Amino acid sequence: MVREALRERFLEVLKDLGGSAGNGRLRDALGWQEETYWSVQAALIPQGLRCCLGRRMGLLRRHRDRVAPAVLVRAYLSADFQEVIRKHTIHGATVERIPLKDMGDFPIRLPDPNQHPGLADQLTALRDLVEANQSESAMLAATRDLLFPRLMSGELRAKDAEPLVAEVA
Repeated sequence: MVREALRERFLEVLKDLGGSAGNGRLRDALGWQEETYWSVQAALIPQGLRCCLGRRMGLLRRHRDRVAPAVLVRAYLSADFQEVIRKHTIHGATVERIPLKDMGDFPIRLPDPNQHPGLADQLTALRDLVEANQSESAMLAATRDLLFPRLMSGELRAKDAEPLVAEVA
């Protein structure tokens, strides 16, 4: 449910930006943390869609019996693995790229699932909590932006603001 709300928000803001925006610009407009942004962006391909990845994309598949998705995302976004990617980046004349044929050999630190059996559930619950807090924060900011100028100008009195707060919530 939270994931679907984030997906809808992502697409809404992207549309507001004209349907095309760089990752940094879109993430700033959303006000999301990097992990949330990338996990929502990665989930935009609809289930069952058959398509071809573009030249600047790659598909990372996990060993289903070795690592849970939440653990792999955390490991992939970690500073250590991002440094591994930076070290292997090829700087071309127009774009940087990662040699995908070698990516399977990149060292990535994953916790032993036997030593941390509930880690994936904990990470998922924590991510859901962060996303719920971000949604609440966005709702509170929208309420503030709606009411504050009108309250300060005297156009609206505090007692008359309650119905408007209910509309935003």
